[in-house]
Amino acid sequence: VTLAAVGLVAVLARGYGPDLPAGPVWVLALPGAVYFCVNRFDVLPALATAVGFACLGRNRVGWAGACVGLGALLKVYPVLFVPVVVRYLGVRRAAAFAAGFVGVLAAGYG
Repeated sequence: VTLAAVGLVAVLARGYGPDLPAGPVWVLALPGAVYFCVNRFDVLPALATAVGFACLGRNRVGWAGACVGLGALLKVYPVLFVPVVVRYLGVRRAAAFAAGFVGVLAAGYG
């Protein structure tokens, strides 16, 4: 779980896209964030969702769906992002996102 927390910091430090600025990563180094991040399971779906958004920002739509699907296998809340992402992508690219998302969910539940 600690490596997932470090990975989440690395993804947020790099930013969600090549032309998008990175967020205030120093907030994740505060003592409360470090304590709750290391001692909770929630960092794994947060990492998967952040990697999914980073893949969206770099135009890797299928991988983004797979990462959000992995986050949805671990917790339910990444499913709430799917309608927004599908609406943003349009029909053709949303099919690739949905294929990655449903493929990971089918493999995980299978």
